[in-house]
Amino acid sequence: MSSYRVDGAQIAALGQALSELAQGVATQGESVRLDAWALGNAAASGAFEEAMTHWRHERLLLAGSLVDLGAAARRAGDQVDVL
Repeated sequence: MSSYRVDGAQIAALGQALSELAQGVATQGESVRLDAWALGNAAASGAFEEAMTHWRHERLLLAGSLVDLGAAARRAGDQVDVL
């Protein structure tokens, strides 16, 4: 069986980095209506807004998962015992 040496502080830092990534992902593309103007007021802008709304939903799901993963990594990092 393999064994790995893990530094708890590095795992906790990974958790923090994942939480920061989640914040960045959550705030990307929040200006859908501001960006849609480039397509005019025709059907293309409506299609763009619909696609971006779906992207926003998926992006926020991803951000939530990253927050959960980051929190789990921080907890794991706090519990690591060096052998």
